Amino acid sequence: AEAGEALLSLSVGPSAGAIVELRAETDFVTRGELFQRIGLCLASTAERHLAGPDVLMETELGQEAAELRQVSPGAKVGAALLEMGSVLGERLVLGQAQHLQAPPGGAIAGYVHPKQADGLAGTGRMAALVALQPVPSEGCDLERVHASAAKLARHIVAAQPSYLTIASIPAAVLQKEREAFQAAHKEQIGAKKALAMDESVWKRVLDGKTQRFYQDSVLMCQELVAPQAAGSEAKPMPVAEWLGAGAKA
Repeated sequence: AEAGEALLSLSVGPSAGAIVELRAETDFVTRGELFQRIGLCLASTAERHLAGPDVLMETELGQEAAELRQVSPGAKVGAALLEMGSVLGERLVLGQAQHLQAPPGGAIAGYVHPKQADGLAGTGRMAALVALQPVPSEGCDLERVHASAAKLARHIVAAQPSYLTIASIPAAVLQKEREAFQAAHKEQIGAKKALAMDESVWKRVLDGKTQRFYQDSVLMCQELVAPQAAGSEAKPMPVAEWLGAGAKA
């Protein structure tokens, strides 16, 4: 059977973090405590060893798995998934595993959006890790930097940007988007009007649509998604402006 249902687990330490995807055959199993506990063990192991999926499969689970009686002491991840799968009655598959380290003088934080109300803390269906480095870092309040990283991680889960900066968008992707914008606008105004449009007018139209694409898809161009205090009249602030000139994501 295919392992088509997934759960993300997050582990964040003082200097590194990891997000691990664990898959099962049914949603029912992913909602169970045992499945979530093994997922958290995998995330903790990935964070400690800074391991991707291939290395992680051959890595021994740490102390986090000591309370999992269904897993043999000292078992490697691959063997542990087989053992836990036999208990749960489904095939368990390790999906993606991503890790991130805090930069020198910086901080790291993460956020995972719960999949269910009674899910274990650190598990969910969407997750993000953010590392921030203040520039300059001397005399900087690391607690404040960490709080900013945590806030930005929540924003990323909510807004789901595809790119960090405009410069990080591949030229081919941007060209394809502009071609799609042009085709959609031609269909909207009709072929006759489209043929009559001057090149400079087309450029203004496409530039405007491209700017909206940036605001939707590029982290540094997005408006920060954050709860506002009751009665607050503060206007939404672009992420780049909120971070200021003194931090690098």
